[in-house]
Amino acid sequence: MAITVVLLAGIIWQPKFDPFDILHDMNLLQIINAVVVTLGLPTLIAACILIGRKFQIIDTLQKAIDDDIKPDLKDVRERFFTLEGRAGALFQASSPVELLQKGKDALQQSGMKEYIDQHTRELLSQCDPKRSATAYEVQAHIFDMFDKWDFGVEVGTKLEQYAYVNGIPMSTLRRIGAIYFRGICLNDFKMNPDDIDRQENEFALKKEV
Repeated sequence: MAITVVLLAGIIWQPKFDPFDILHDMNLLQIINAVVVTLGLPTLIAACILIGRKFQIIDTLQKAIDDDIKPDLKDVRERFFTLEGRAGALFQASSPVELLQKGKDALQQSGMKEYIDQHTRELLSQCDPKRSATAYEVQAHIFDMFDKWDFGVEVGTKLEQYAYVNGIPMSTLRRIGAIYFRGICLNDFKMNPDDIDRQENEFALKKEV
């Protein structure tokens, strides 16, 4: 290793030396061999082990985020929607959550109800995998679906304008639509909305165990 370093040092200190000239004249195996000889095999093995441990730590952190943090953030978001809807007198806080008159007015006037009525089959097709689930799980699926649903440019712009003019967050207007569609979906699945509260409590108890 010492000889290699001396040789490299002698080359580097030559006038007008360009280190890339060496790399240009070497193939991949020669470069790898030079690195191994210069650094030493034990050093490279130690570096690979260190890098492997770093990736293992990243995988562990990702799993913790997926398993623990994301569900907790979702719970926080659901509580926020509940408080926001109750403060705006748009929907009640008790489970199963239902639209109040102001929420029904927003549903109708914004064009959200019209959109859902015209796209019921399409929306229901997105819920088909949940036909064997509980009413609570169906509701959670619908809420999440409406949080991300693409209404298209024309309808999306109309909804956003209504939300802005009336001081309603777009996220809350989406939830209003989700609550309305949940009733349609549960009826199609022959499920009882009154079961949601009990199932929600059972789900919460399972999480605590």
